[in-house]
Amino acid sequence: MFGYDAMVAIASLTLLEVILGIDNILFINLMVAKVSSKQREFVRRLGICLALFTRLGLLFTIGWILTLNQTLFAYYGMDFSIRTSVFILGGFFLLYKAIREIHDHVEGYTAKTSIQAKPKLGLILIQIVLIDLVFSFDSIFTAIGMVAHLSWMATAIILAVCIMLFIAKPIAEFIEKNPSVKLLALAFLVMIGILLVADGFGHHFDRNYVYCAMFFAITIECLNMRHRRHMLNTQ
Repeated sequence: MFGYDAMVAIASLTLLEVILGIDNILFINLMVAKVSSKQREFVRRLGICLALFTRLGLLFTIGWILTLNQTLFAYYGMDFSIRTSVFILGGFFLLYKAIREIHDHVEGYTAKTSIQAKPKLGLILIQIVLIDLVFSFDSIFTAIGMVAHLSWMATAIILAVCIMLFIAKPIAEFIEKNPSVKLLALAFLVMIGILLVADGFGHHFDRNYVYCAMFFAITIECLNMRHRRHMLNTQ
């Protein structure tokens, strides 16, 4: 059942699921930053675990998932399904949250917002669940396209989420310590939101181009941070 072919397929899908999960991690960390420091780790782990349950739930209803591409309604000559509607709504929601966060970051509203009341935990969890659902659709359709066996898909998804649990906190700490990297991460979420909306309207773009561009930008920024530290140490 889990021979060489299975191992290769599971490893490939796990790697792809982790890459696709980075945007999910970034959004969860964005929302986690709004709760008290004592609750952050709990909310982060809960958000990622909810992503696992959402993915597995969708995976084991694979027959229903495949019907989501059927036309739900047509508008101005374009056909919309449940899948495309979820991508459009989720993309606009992600755009709103990321752009609003960029505005607060650029305008320097951090001190002001810290004085205001913290958002309710329940509202934050609802937003995390909604985005988990959007990214889970993308994840499951990717898995269906790559692997033929349900057990292989489930194994890869579980492994990917376990890796996400391990790397989520270090990513969050690195972003919080480096405001410029946080701005890049928010820009990445804006790009993902645009791609989701475009996908919903029938214009599919390969996300690998965005991942490569963002990886390149973050690499350059890390080199800049190292250069700045070196200049400070030599003064």
